[in-house]
Amino acid sequence: MMTMQPNEQMKTLTKIRLINWHYITDETIEVRGSVLFSGENASGKSTILDAIQLVLTTNSTRFNPAANEKSKRKLNGYVRCKTGEEGNTYVRSSGAVISYVALEFHEQSKDNYFVIGVKLDSPDVESDITKKWFIVEGPMDSLSFVVNGKPAMDKEFTQNGRRVQFETQVSRAKENFKVRLGRLDDNFGEMIIKSMAFRPMEKVKDFINNFILPKNVIKTEVLQENIRNLRELQNLINEVKKQIAQLQEILGKADEIEQKNYDVQVIDILIKIARTEDIKQRIEALTQKISSDQTILENNRKRQEKLKDSLDSARRKEKELEFALSSNETGRMIEKLNDSVRNLTFSLVRAENEAD
Repeated sequence: MMTMQPNEQMKTLTKIRLINWHYITDETIEVRGSVLFSGENASGKSTILDAIQLVLTTNSTRFNPAANEKSKRKLNGYVRCKTGEEGNTYVRSSGAVISYVALEFHEQSKDNYFVIGVKLDSPDVESDITKKWFIVEGPMDSLSFVVNGKPAMDKEFTQNGRRVQFETQVSRAKENFKVRLGRLDDNFGEMIIKSMAFRPMEKVKDFINNFILPKNVIKTEVLQENIRNLRELQNLINEVKKQIAQLQEILGKADEIEQKNYDVQVIDILIKIARTEDIKQRIEALTQKISSDQTILENNRKRQEKLKDSLDSARRKEKELEFALSSNETGRMIEKLNDSVRNLTFSLVRAENEAD
């Protein structure tokens, strides 16, 4: 046995509340899953269906299509309970009459309940009936349809003590109901009426075509125009396909060019990297040569300092000799010292040249 999984977006009818609706004074009908209404003729089957239809479609002029396509039932007949008997036309013939028709739905996605319905006010037999539509979030049990044994007046109709707001314009009420029931199509109301006005059908297809689907009027000129438009659209599609193929070819060439440009950039980057490495090596070689030259220069400076020290020592000796000469020392000693001075002076000049 296969079990049907519930649709999370489904809104299921769970209760029907009827107050002063034809022969029904105050009844709440619970609905669980699929429901079959059965009974003898004039037992009230169409009366319940018309109540459902009234709320779902907000149409108060087309009643009893399920029993008779040419039915003349009117809203006043339901509120006042028309009998058809001579001398006793209505069961509720005197005074003002208040009726309620309400439907409770369970919303699967949010696991909550809401109620849509209508309050019907009939001041007297001859006056038009005032229709006041309402939507309430919450179960039907939270509404005060009856107060002190009588149908609630406007100010008495509350939900958990809070007054319920009504909508008196049918067009707004219809749109509000459609939105709350799931943004239904504009032809939903007409489909509901057609689906209830069925006769025994041998073929389900005939039922769907004749009663569920809206009637289609074949217009030859429109069809011909649509065919021309279709052909033009097909030609346009073919042209677009050609353009797409050309564009794909262009994109392919563009990809090739982009790849080549990428390869050129890669090669250029590699060349720059190689040049950078060569420059680094040259810098390293020059750095090493500078370091070596600095070492040589430092050594020459040290030699120069030593030579200067020797020259200073020779000059001191020269002064000492001059002093000795003044003390009558021998000339040979002077000549020897002069030779030493010349040699030292020559060495000093050579060292300075090498340092430069």
